[in-house]
Amino acid sequence: MHFLDLRRKLLNKAKATAASDVTVIHGGTSGTIQYSTSKVVPWGFGFSDTVAICFEVSMDPPDVLRAVGQEVQALFLAALGQGDLLRGAAACGEFYADGEIVCGPAVNEAGKLFDLADWAGIVLGPSTGKSLDPGLNLEPTFPFRRWSVPLHVRHSAEIEWQELWALDWATGNGKLFLDAGLWAPTIEDTVLPLFGANPHPPEDQKRRNTLAFIRGMQRAQSERTLEAMARFEQRRG
Repeated sequence: MHFLDLRRKLLNKAKATAASDVTVIHGGTSGTIQYSTSKVVPWGFGFSDTVAICFEVSMDPPDVLRAVGQEVQALFLAALGQGDLLRGAAACGEFYADGEIVCGPAVNEAGKLFDLADWAGIVLGPSTGKSLDPGLNLEPTFPFRRWSVPLHVRHSAEIEWQELWALDWATGNGKLFLDAGLWAPTIEDTVLPLFGANPHPPEDQKRRNTLAFIRGMQRAQSERTLEAMARFEQRRG
């Protein structure tokens, strides 16, 4: 599929959620369940081989990321199902959009970060990540995980590793995989051929970094499942 066709599909997917109500369910400080509903209004912009999607919401960053994280996962997997790997970044903050252009501090932060990342994946900007409770890393339904993300140093070939929040597209919601024509346990087999067409550095380095992320996310999911089973058995005993 030509990338312009893919970009059009991604933008249409984003617009399809326009003005939809999103209800976020989370645990309250007293252990009760709280509900907060917000209107999610996305704008989609296409620049050459880049897609920019902005959501205006009236919630705190953790709830925003819960609300839109699944949509971003769906977009990533939709592209993967068509044979395209995406690299991107997300940030929460101020932005200006008028239907033709989008700019602002949040856009600047995301744009700079995605350009430095040396893998296929989506990462949260540092200013957004600082507002997140580290405990969210263990929450099964939270779509972002802590990960040492490979970043180019000042656009050079040198790589540094920075611990940031990254979108977990390697495990995620089973329905999202099915909708994209994928199966989570074989996600590595789906990704490998996409790098096989150009196995030479620096693509080989991106391949290794991406595969390390997939395996790390799947390993962490298995550990969370085992821990949940152990807690269940303790309660039974």
